[in-house]
Amino acid sequence: MKDIYWKNRPELKRLANTLIKDKLLTKKEADLALGHQQKSARRIGTLLETMGFVSKKDISKVLSVHNKEKKNASQNLFNI
Repeated sequence: MKDIYWKNRPELKRLANTLIKDKLLTKKEADLALGHQQKSARRIGTLLETMGFVSKKDISKVLSVHNKEKKNASQNLFNI
């Protein structure tokens, strides 16, 4: 059985790491945003946009890929 919850995604497939891999975010920016996230209840995408590190369009593009992967994973759960 596959786990499709985003908090359990592999480290390299999490939002900040995907943005770094796509050269849309630096490691330093990600670390700053993640530090702020630990002190707040806000989602990392919202923080990255609010801090001016990444555009809403870029976040949406990356999340659309994540959502497609989630959909495929959930469909595979029922095609066993």
